Amino acid sequence: MSKNKNNMLIFGIMGVVIIAIIIGVVLFIPKSNTDINNNNQNNDGDIITSDTTPESDKTTENNNLIKNIITTDTSKIKSALIDWNNSIDSNSEGIFSDVTISEKDKIFSINYTVTDDYKSVLMLNLIGIIVGLKTYEINSDFEKINIIYLDNKNKKLGETNIPNKAIKDIYDYNQINPDTDLTDNPYIDAYNKLSTSLYDPSLPQLFPESMAQDQFGSSADDASEIDIALTKKVTHLEIDCWGSKNWDSDAEDDGIIYYIKPISDDGTIVPIEGTFVTDAYSIEMTDYWDYIKKDKVYSKTDSLEGSDRFDYFDLYDGYQIGLDWSEVTPFMASYEDNGYLYVTFTDKQNNSYSAKIEDTYSNCILRDN
Repeated sequence: MSKNKNNMLIFGIMGVVIIAIIIGVVLFIPKSNTDINNNNQNNDGDIITSDTTPESDKTTENNNLIKNIITTDTSKIKSALIDWNNSIDSNSEGIFSDVTISEKDKIFSINYTVTDDYKSVLMLNLIGIIVGLKTYEINSDFEKINIIYLDNKNKKLGETNIPNKAIKDIYDYNQINPDTDLTDNPYIDAYNKLSTSLYDPSLPQLFPESMAQDQFGSSADDASEIDIALTKKVTHLEIDCWGSKNWDSDAEDDGIIYYIKPISDDGTIVPIEGTFVTDAYSIEMTDYWDYIKKDKVYSKTDSLEGSDRFDYFDLYDGYQIGLDWSEVTPFMASYEDNGYLYVTFTDKQNNSYSAKIEDTYSNCILRDN
């Protein structure tokens, strides 16, 4: 593909880069060793300390100390989230317009008022991970984090519960491998299994409505159709060739376009992420007017991931891929100009689907004719 792949869909869409995780410092209040006003000395010269504070007052002081630490931690978490929000894009509303945080029995409760550009299941899933990491780096001593997502009218969009273990492994791995993209963190899958999320059915899966126009231009309605398509399960693969094309400034054709179509059982083309392998073979006509497959003259392996994959996707034709004749190994002049095409597509869950074109009258032309 001619464009760089973006492994993080949310930031591919938004044009945003995740800021580096800053190591938070948990507040530590040491005991004072200077308050010895009540010290006395016994007959042997040993120093003894007399503490006249009633036991009930001691309990109150300890509770206040714990309360101060908790209050400070929630304030620091909120401050870290606000700093992160402000760093996203100074020209936009940011991710949220308001956030409140409380803590009880080692459970952090975070209410998040989400801006329009982040109202989708995909966006909220990623926000949950980032909020978990920001919380963990400031106070890792919690049982779980409960995040409630609200809109600006205080309507509930969804809720996520993150146990400590789910975020701890992601955080620890990130500290050892700070240059690794978040989506390449091997503990993301475990996070998804350990955490639970429930979203309002009206919430788009992929594209917030406010962003559909930016992503699809005049075809903004495609966003809702793609959201529906992404809920479908792929059952098989189809491919098509569409003849020769010119993709530079000269007058000559440069190759062909072929389409990869992951299809569900109801015929919907599904823009799943994954890796595809394409092989093309030359063919020769026999004396009996049939054709035999000869040599492999072309092979390509590439991936369709993140938001970049939508640059090549069409709801009616699938993924549009170019086969450049300059990358085809020259084959015998007596062979046919067209050939056989084979494609295998493997999705993120390692499900593989294959399709082939062995039609001698197809448009799978392998050299300039």
